Amino acid sequence: MSLKFESKFSGGNARRLSIATDGAMPVVSFAADPCQGPECLWFNFRLVETSPDSAKAGKVQLVLEYFDNLFGSGDPIRVRPVCKHQNRDWVRMKPGKIEVSKDGRHSVSWIIDYPNPSVEVAVSFPYGSLEIKQMVGKTKGYWKSDTIGLTQSGRPLQRLSNNYGTPDGKMPGIYLVARQNPGEAPGSWVLDGLLRELARTRNQRCLVWTIPLADIDGIARGEYGKKSYPFNINRSWGDSFNRHETLVMQNDLKRWQERCQPVLGINFQSPGICHSEGIHCYLPDAERFPESHKLSTAWANSLANRIPPKFAAPATDFKKPAPPRLGGLENDFVSYCSETLSISALTLLSPYSLAGDNLMSRKCYREIGKAIALAILDRFK
Repeated sequence: MSLKFESKFSGGNARRLSIATDGAMPVVSFAADPCQGPECLWFNFRLVETSPDSAKAGKVQLVLEYFDNLFGSGDPIRVRPVCKHQNRDWVRMKPGKIEVSKDGRHSVSWIIDYPNPSVEVAVSFPYGSLEIKQMVGKTKGYWKSDTIGLTQSGRPLQRLSNNYGTPDGKMPGIYLVARQNPGEAPGSWVLDGLLRELARTRNQRCLVWTIPLADIDGIARGEYGKKSYPFNINRSWGDSFNRHETLVMQNDLKRWQERCQPVLGINFQSPGICHSEGIHCYLPDAERFPESHKLSTAWANSLANRIPPKFAAPATDFKKPAPPRLGGLENDFVSYCSETLSISALTLLSPYSLAGDNLMSRKCYREIGKAIALAILDRFK
């Protein structure tokens, strides 16, 4: 048997540290690659058996090193990565084993079936251009896909819409953005469920435009992307934008604003790797944007009433003030919607592994997205 470690593929991220084959089972040690950014969390790699004919059935131990350096590190038991053996579906791993070095550093290990011929491993279910294409294809023409510009590295930036509206249109408008931090894939699965439900109902009560993969460059490179160098997308809104994607999206928001009656903007993100409190949202800063804060609170209440309680943070924690880095003078999507468009806006955060004690599957994320879609439709009966 001979194991090969691969991370040089679209969305791939991990640094191989070692592969030991002299024990009871192979031990593969790896770390999440910060990709020249200040923070790391996302990992996604493959193990390939290069001599499948001679390999025997067995197990492999995966060891995630430098756990303390991951964004949001805490209780490692709350981290449940996913794996996909060839010709099988993605599954969550069983709880890991915590190891503490003599100087206090933490690592986490998991046991999986031997990769014959291969297995893909990720911190959570990957979501990219292929999943968007599959989702759009199943909605029978409801979602229209358009390229609204290029990314900073020259990739097409995709926007989906259920309607183009008309100049001076009166239909209520909603604008949705996901993956401003490229590693926050759980938010994409929630958005996926929302878009599927709107397509199922053939909603024409509101005009919905969405950027499902805002940092497609970072997604392709496998970056986690929070606070990415020199600027991440969600810190670059307003007149002093520092990313070309933000300029493109702001121009698109202006077109959207002229073709509907803007009502709501939602930014889909994820919290730290160990966060298991459940779905929750950040509201606009109450001091800077008192009217938007009030309107956004009403929307947050509508979402809380629809999202199944087993997936949501406790009522006292579902609505949170934006952290200082979001509620300060930095220009993020929510601040831009509040200040420039004078509409409701919020950031919705979806965990990587657990919501309370509920292990999150793709079906769970889509169920949450469906609930959000129904909350939106409730407001436009």
